[in-house]
Amino acid sequence: MKKLLFASILLTFMATVANAQFFVGGSVGFSHSGGSIDNGTTEVDKVSTNNFEFAPKVGYELSEVLEVGVQLAFSLDRTKTPGATETIDKESGIALVPFARYYAITMNKFALGLEGRLGLGMSSQKTEAGGTTTDGPKNTSLSFNVAPGLFYHMSDRVTLEAVLGGLSLGYAYNVQKTEAGGVTTKNRSNSFGLGADLDNIFTTGFITVGAVIRF
Repeated sequence: MKKLLFASILLTFMATVANAQFFVGGSVGFSHSGGSIDNGTTEVDKVSTNNFEFAPKVGYELSEVLEVGVQLAFSLDRTKTPGATETIDKESGIALVPFARYYAITMNKFALGLEGRLGLGMSSQKTEAGGTTTDGPKNTSLSFNVAPGLFYHMSDRVTLEAVLGGLSLGYAYNVQKTEAGGVTTKNRSNSFGLGADLDNIFTTGFITVGAVIRF
């Protein structure tokens, strides 16, 4: 009986995966800022920053209304501060973000749904000054967020996604660990949010638009 039950579950799972439609997406980006100040006599460099982010994601369609997947994000930041002693601050981070999406309403090519994300992230910092490297704080974070989204299926292969970050339910927990003089200090913080922020609908971050490719 147990073998029959196990075989039934295995066959159901295999059939589900075989019929699933996989999709890929994500983001990659690089940015730089800097410059100098020239008063005609001397020229002084400004603080310069470099940022690199790479966040691929993959998922699959379990049914016409339910999709699941995971996103893996990497980030590197480098800030150089000129002066008598040049200082270089570096920060690197990695995050794992499983997600699930439910399409509540479908109208032709449009769909309205909810997307839930569970994120686990880690980051570390280092500072270089005068030939000496000092380790900075290390952060570990756990977060959960649910937000509505609007989706448009341009074709069988391409879907546009617009997630409304200003209408969400979210929780975040962060631990910052600092070591100095043989003493380890842990700074813990948490936050919870629920509601709508319609006053800032045109600010960056309220609406995030992206796309995925299906195959």
